Amino acid sequence: LILRGVIDGASGLCLGRAFSYLELGATPLRDLALALVWWRGLTTDRVRWRGNSLRVGAGTVLLRPDAASAPVLRQADDEQHSAAA
Repeated sequence: LILRGVIDGASGLCLGRAFSYLELGATPLRDLALALVWWRGLTTDRVRWRGNSLRVGAGTVLLRPDAASAPVLRQADDEQHSAAA
C-alpha cells in the first residue's frame, strides 16, 4: 500500500500536480473498488447496458435473459442488410 501511494505521488509530481493527503489516502479504497468490479465481471454473466438487462453467452455474444439462444445483435445486423439492399 505504501509503495502504491509513493507511485501515485510521484506520478502527480511528474505531471506537475501534487496530490493531497486525502487523495493519496483514498488510493487503497479506489484499488479495492476496482478489484470488486473486476471480480464481479468474472463471477457473473449478466450486464446492464443502457437500461437493458443482457446475458453474455459463449464467445461474448449478448443475449436477452429470457431468450435461450437468439443473439441481441443478430436482428439489428439483419435489419441493416435488408435496408441496404
